[in-house]
Amino acid sequence: MTDRPHLPEEAEAVPDAAERAELERLADELRAACRDPELAPDFRERLALRLRRAPMWRRTLRRSVTARLAASVLVLLLAAGPIAAVALFWPELVAPRVLLGFEPTPPPPAPARPADAPPPPVVPPPDERFGPEWETALLRANRMARAARSWRQAGAAAPLPGHAVVVADWDLADAEALWNEFVRRCATGQTDAPEPELVARVRALAAEADPEAMEALAPWLWVLDGQPTTVGPGRAWPGAPWPAD
Repeated sequence: MTDRPHLPEEAEAVPDAAERAELERLADELRAACRDPELAPDFRERLALRLRRAPMWRRTLRRSVTARLAASVLVLLLAAGPIAAVALFWPELVAPRVLLGFEPTPPPPAPARPADAPPPPVVPPPDERFGPEWETALLRANRMARAARSWRQAGAAAPLPGHAVVVADWDLADAEALWNEFVRRCATGQTDAPEPELVARVRALAAEADPEAMEALAPWLWVLDGQPTTVGPGRAWPGAPWPAD
């Protein structure tokens, strides 16, 4: 075994002196033990082929920085797997997951109301057109409408107006003229509230009238104030609303 096979790919990888001396001693021992070994015809070729295919990791790692870096990464990856598996089975090592979300809050339910409860009253907004004067005029118009309806319901028993002429100047009208005007309005269905001039004349005559004149003014005083009074049969008709009971 004095001849060594020629290895062109690994010829530049020369071992150091200590390794070379150790190899020489091993060779001497092999020669002493096998002085004349029988070799197969293709021994040299197979030995050279096997040495060419043998991976030289130690030499590669010693010479190549890239190989050492790749080996370090491989070791880290192989070690990270078991460590991660242990961490997953160890609750204290797993950081709690923070879940962010949004849950809409439903509006509060409407307060229950009994089925038979009346609906809340509707309060109209204040309107300057519907003040005390408007309310007074509306009440007087309603009373005139009641008087006209009672006159129609009385039929033949209802008196007829003494004249059909509309009073032109209320300051000149007396109690009898005002009575005739009241009957005329009932007969013609004129149910508007009395005008201010007529109201002023009724107030002025009532302030100084005698009992007979007061009976003639009774229908107008009822329309203005809603207070019935006692009158004779000639100043009312059946069903008239102003005579007192």
